[in-house]
Amino acid sequence: MTIAFISGTVFVVLDIIIRFFKKEKPSLELKGTAFTIACLFLALIASDTFISFVHQSDVNFMNEIYKKVFLCFWVFYVFQNLNVKLPENWSEKKILLAVIVVASLISSVYIFLQLFGLFSVNQNGYFGIISQAYTSSGVLLAGIFSTLYFVRSKIIEKNTFLLIVLIQVLALLLLGQVSACFGLIFGFILINFKQRLFSFRILMLIALIAMSTLFVATQYVPRLKRKLNWFTSIEKLTENKSIQCRLILWRVNFAELKNNWLFGRDKVVKYVCQIKEKTTRLSHAHNIYLGQLFTGGVFKLTIWLVFYLSLFFFLIKTYSENQVFLGYILALSIEGCFEDWWGDSEVKNLFLIIIFVVLFATRSYCNKKKDYLVST
Repeated sequence: MTIAFISGTVFVVLDIIIRFFKKEKPSLELKGTAFTIACLFLALIASDTFISFVHQSDVNFMNEIYKKVFLCFWVFYVFQNLNVKLPENWSEKKILLAVIVVASLISSVYIFLQLFGLFSVNQNGYFGIISQAYTSSGVLLAGIFSTLYFVRSKIIEKNTFLLIVLIQVLALLLLGQVSACFGLIFGFILINFKQRLFSFRILMLIALIAMSTLFVATQYVPRLKRKLNWFTSIEKLTENKSIQCRLILWRVNFAELKNNWLFGRDKVVKYVCQIKEKTTRLSHAHNIYLGQLFTGGVFKLTIWLVFYLSLFFFLIKTYSENQVFLGYILALSIEGCFEDWWGDSEVKNLFLIIIFVVLFATRSYCNKKKDYLVST
């Protein structure tokens, strides 16, 4: 993601310099819903910065401004000023989503290679390119729903979709991220219920493939098999040490929140527990909603929820091809009940780029021929 920021910076600066000598004015226009979401996004960033001042903590302006505001800025700028002749039926948005699909497939292949011992797993014993499993699962979820977008746009056939998604889902299962798998299931059900992308026969085929893939994955990933075993009974689920640690962590932080309910604490109260005979320090909330509440109080949680829930509303109002990403947000929302992916800069920035591009960065919007809520 750092490469994306650097590339965006170089492109924007060079383009402004070239246009200055050519006496041309760059285009950067926000209107309608684009302006509304941009304002909500800036309010979210401002609330983070304000909370940092309230907690008297050091404010990293490089992180607060460059990696957040500029993320939004260069996406708008590049897509409104890029004058490149693209292949027929393709747009900048589709090219970027295609890159995400390819990146997801590369990550999947890398996970498979680790499974067969060609690469060593990372220091935490997880599969994936980056140490945290939910980072890799965030990339895979983005790739799966981007692939579904191409099915809805009739760029790839459904059989091709099944093959690509089978690779991605198997990699997701190998990560052992059960919450991400549940999120994927409910996200897929939501999209198919809303748009009827697949017939009952194909859905049964998908279910059969999913069950077979799950069976294969459990033979190679004890972590996945152990997690699935939690759901065989209420007793096993409630007695699980990992879940108990999370519940105690939340209880401790709720107790601290009583004295700081408006702005929360600077950091989550850490909790140390024993999991599989190892001492584990829980240093974040393991929940995107409680993470906002504990570290920013009701003030930050309210602003964050307004921004986050508005994405559902605006995606519902856009064209049907874009609405497949409702499933993507739902999948991350469910995974966020047990993993604080919002605190992972890679997953969060990828999420924001996808949403910004899907909602705003369309060729018709950039060329100012129609409103930005168009099918591209």
